[in-house]
Amino acid sequence: MTENTIIWIINWFNEHTPNLEVDLMNHLEESYFELGLIDSFGIIEFITAIEVDFSIQLTPSHFQDRRFATIKGLADIIDSLVSK
Repeated sequence: MTENTIIWIINWFNEHTPNLEVDLMNHLEESYFELGLIDSFGIIEFITAIEVDFSIQLTPSHFQDRRFATIKGLADIIDSLVSK
């Protein structure tokens, strides 16, 4: 399932990041904040899309998890919530 989740996240960034010139499959373990893919305003839209599309509820503890800031880590978090 993680591969499908990773693809969903990458597609979201591709749709919401103008002029994206980075192959995100090569940056799965880098911070998407540091890559400049999202800002503090965009994160709200991103979280909402995740919660709606995956039918999950992210909590403050998820946002504090170091994995939250990377595509691979976030996919792991999402998959753990979907499987519950």
